[in-house]
Amino acid sequence: MQIKRPRDDDGSRPRLRSISKIKLLPKSCQDGSTFSIHKSVDRCFPGQRVEPRRSRDTAVSTPVGVSMPLIEGAGGFTTGGAQRFPSQGSPVKHEKQDQGVGMDMAGSGVSILSVTQATSATFTDLYFTQTFLFFIETGSKRVKCPTNGEVIGEAGDVLIFPPGSVVTLENRPILKARYRADGVCFPHDLVDRVFADQPQRATSPGIQVLRAAAHRPSEILDLIKDTLGRDDLPPAIRQHRFLEPLIWLRQKGVHLPKRGEEQPWGKVRRLIETDLGHPWRVAEVAGHFAMSEASFRRWLARSGPGFARILFNTRLEKGLTLLQSTDLPISQIALDCGFKTPSHFSDSFRKRFGITPRMIRFAEE
Repeated sequence: MQIKRPRDDDGSRPRLRSISKIKLLPKSCQDGSTFSIHKSVDRCFPGQRVEPRRSRDTAVSTPVGVSMPLIEGAGGFTTGGAQRFPSQGSPVKHEKQDQGVGMDMAGSGVSILSVTQATSATFTDLYFTQTFLFFIETGSKRVKCPTNGEVIGEAGDVLIFPPGSVVTLENRPILKARYRADGVCFPHDLVDRVFADQPQRATSPGIQVLRAAAHRPSEILDLIKDTLGRDDLPPAIRQHRFLEPLIWLRQKGVHLPKRGEEQPWGKVRRLIETDLGHPWRVAEVAGHFAMSEASFRRWLARSGPGFARILFNTRLEKGLTLLQSTDLPISQIALDCGFKTPSHFSDSFRKRFGITPRMIRFAEE
């Protein structure tokens, strides 16, 4: 059996997985759905179940906090402490690969992300799928918001990013200390339980900030970490504790919009994020949404970027997140995000963000 390796729309060629890691699924099932060849995923987030991709439009479940640019963009999770990053080819044990991920295994969808960055850099047009809170530990964060203009968060502050935000931001380390922040991602259903009855505004509320001196956001972060770290809490109490930070935000005057209709390019991103290493093609993605290629391209054109740009940006932003929040070797991040070589990833990263992947982890002398 010969397996061809088609190029992606961005020109990259994915890794060829061994035959043992490819599952051939039946072409039809009892419910009438049609399946294609599905490539198994080497590594999943805790509790994540990888389902076969259907050719019809079905809901796609992705790990919370992963689609960000989580941002600076969204990826791994730790709860503090200095991180050590090995050099680009050093071995990393499997159990350490997802050490950045702190996720509520009881199913609330709340997750926490620890971001570390050694070099000041500006990241343009980052997309936040869900509500995200950034609790800054050291350094500062400057955000260019279409609604509120320039917003700057200092150490001890919390910045609130509503779902669907597209922003340009800069993480700024301080002298002899890296930029560090903890990010918390909340799913739509929890946010709606607290904010759904707020008077809706004609425009997005934009990025908001609560200052350390006046509001002491660290106390809320401690509550979230404590809840995520406890397995003995009954589900009802656990969910109530995750609602407390959102109630606190509302009492402080923060506004979060109700969940609206997701833009077409956002839906495509969520599909791509289920398997960044997959050789996504326009025809396959169009089929997932039950469209012809021509209809799919017109559908995307109404909301913004085309398919090739969406694919390219989604892979780069996931790579940025993994650089900031895990100790995975850069070479592995490149391959996991769908780039054929580390140099292709590095060149693309520099072109998009203005610095090399290594500079995220190591300050230049």
